[in-house]
Amino acid sequence: MSVVSFLTIIRAKLSDIWGRKPILLVSVAWFFVSSIICATAPSMGVLIAGRALQGIAGGALIQVTIITISDLFSMRLRTLFIGLMEFMWALAGGIGPILGGVFAESVSWRCKLLLTL
Repeated sequence: MSVVSFLTIIRAKLSDIWGRKPILLVSVAWFFVSSIICATAPSMGVLIAGRALQGIAGGALIQVTIITISDLFSMRLRTLFIGLMEFMWALAGGIGPILGGVFAESVSWRCKLLLTL
């Protein structure tokens, strides 16, 4: 947990220095590569490492997206757009496990990891 807190501060400062777009693009690329690592994992250890990298990249995506929304919109509109983003997370949290179980049972667990690409 302390690593996640530390990375949050580092990513926010890097996005202040280099801008939001490069950090967001690096995060998307990192998530893409880690998704490929997970989908092609030959062992459980590689899958766990890939999921850890995917979690770090996903955290960066969320953080930089909220920072970008805060930069672009006034306080009144900011709450609307962050609320819409959180609504999508709630929807994904409700539907995602069900669809993930269906894919794991009917197709393959690798299929749901490739679906994130």
